[in-house]
Amino acid sequence: MATRWRPSIAQVLFAAILAISVATVGAVTLYWRHTAHDEALVAAHQALAAAAENARLSADALVDPVITMIGLLPHWADGDIAPGPNGHALRDRFLAVLRDLPQVSDMFIALDGGDYYRLTALHGHSAAAGGAVVPAGAAFLERVILRDGRAPPLGIERHLDADGASLRARQLADTAYDPRTRPWFEGALEEDHVYRSPIRPVAGSADPGVTLAHAFAGGVLGVDITLDDFGHFLATLPQARTGAVALLDREAGLLARSS
Repeated sequence: MATRWRPSIAQVLFAAILAISVATVGAVTLYWRHTAHDEALVAAHQALAAAAENARLSADALVDPVITMIGLLPHWADGDIAPGPNGHALRDRFLAVLRDLPQVSDMFIALDGGDYYRLTALHGHSAAAGGAVVPAGAAFLERVILRDGRAPPLGIERHLDADGASLRARQLADTAYDPRTRPWFEGALEEDHVYRSPIRPVAGSADPGVTLAHAFAGGVLGVDITLDDFGHFLATLPQARTGAVALLDREAGLLARSS
């Protein structure tokens, strides 16, 4: 008769202890893995929150100087300052702002009588040229529409160099643009503070952007910021070095992204 093998008590205890030990090690390993996973998720959330806050602060740093400057604009307009065929008395101030705040695409003044003056920083925005040949060295585009007391209105377009000197001027054939019919003009007159437009194509450019405007006694002063300029700003964020940073609207539509 064959003898049945029976494990000894020592072997049974060893097997039991080994099984308990393996189960314990497995449980401890799983615990640490889950703990590390949770800690990684918390760390990632904190990193994303910090990145978002840094982006918000950077965006504020981009826009806040413009908001502050817009609040000061009405103090520049000492009474009803009308543009003339040779430009506007505020040209030098506008040039200084466009140089110091590259996020600003252009500045403008519109008077109650319909006169209009706009100074645009070309910034490589070819559409701002309005189809005209841009002379070499041109850094700014000046547009004047003189409507008050004139029939028909007189329109003049002038390219300026980086110092504001005139390079080339031409008379505009189309002077139908009336700033008084624009939403930013009406909105600024209804606001006691800076009016902010919804995103739409800015005047003189195919680029979408926002208009910030403030009323004064006699008209409205304002600036445009294009989303193209926001795209350049997003490209400067640290997160754009290894990925893409995008600006979305509330419906998750893409407004601007780092290149």
